[in-house]
Amino acid sequence: MTRTICVTSSTPVGCTFLDWSLHFLSGQEQYYHVEQQQWRPLTHLPLGKINAHGHAKNHPNGLDITCIFAMTIELEQQKEHTSDRLFSFYATPMSMRIASKRVGANSFNEISNPGKLAQAQALIKQDFVDMIQHCLNNNIDVVYVQPDETAMTYHWRYRNDNRLFNNGLTATPDEQQQEFQNAFFSESQSMWLNHGLTEIWDQRERIALDFRPFDMDNFLLDRDVGFSAPHQRVNSQDYWVNTDAITLEIMHKLALTVDNQRYRDWQPIARQWQKIHLQSIKFYRELDHIITATINGWYYDMGELGLLQEAIIQHCLIYKHNLNLKTWGLSKFPRNTQELHVLLEDNIHTVPVIY
Repeated sequence: MTRTICVTSSTPVGCTFLDWSLHFLSGQEQYYHVEQQQWRPLTHLPLGKINAHGHAKNHPNGLDITCIFAMTIELEQQKEHTSDRLFSFYATPMSMRIASKRVGANSFNEISNPGKLAQAQALIKQDFVDMIQHCLNNNIDVVYVQPDETAMTYHWRYRNDNRLFNNGLTATPDEQQQEFQNAFFSESQSMWLNHGLTEIWDQRERIALDFRPFDMDNFLLDRDVGFSAPHQRVNSQDYWVNTDAITLEIMHKLALTVDNQRYRDWQPIARQWQKIHLQSIKFYRELDHIITATINGWYYDMGELGLLQEAIIQHCLIYKHNLNLKTWGLSKFPRNTQELHVLLEDNIHTVPVIY
């Protein structure tokens, strides 16, 4: 009996590793690659530096492409030699690039218009629900990894879809962040540039003022997604922290037999994968204490921070506590909150009340 499994989430939370794990733990040697329409060897080395993209999964985005993938798999399943094979794909929401074009916004600058952005977001949400429902209606097992609302700040760091919006070209996280700044904060950038405020400490402060790190309007939250048909729902934080037990539970509910030797081989890989994700969530879990320790002059080692993380700390001080930092000439934050405390001063920026 053939099986097709749709692993899905509304935002990147580690579904590539889950997709690979289902194949690996069930003893598969090959998996069917839909776009190439051929069977490929299943890698035993799925991990890179920040994700499991060593596994070239089937990865449709949006209802239309998912329907094509499902139909292609169904045609392959009808062949006699696939009678005991496992098929899967990792489906994601329609991309903002596609949604924007469908609502008449052809560039990132156009989608920064609040009306167009709201239309595109509504389209993506409905399309995602329809996509999952299509799978459920066609006897495809669905494993939905639910993004945890308390962990939305995990997504401050770009982890996938490393392409620019306007031209679809591959880009670094810094280049993606710059494109976002150009679209949504072009006026702010121009003003600071005209005043000669171009140093790294100027950029940090501008981002701290412009950025809205706790805004969840762009996320499909649990309250947006619900299905009446049976499916597997997993909390993303549970999956990151308790990967072993959650994966085995999914295998059991999908009636997939775990190969014991593969399970032993998988465990150290899973622990390495967990470290990647636990590192990504470390900063947001520590953020409240970092702010409290900075204000009170307590000792706390923040570790090595990136520019965006530094800007988020400064954002919280400005917007939540009406404080700022004396950062002129400070190209890098000190590691310890006691040293950051010494730099505190009253905030002089006029900012809206957002918390």
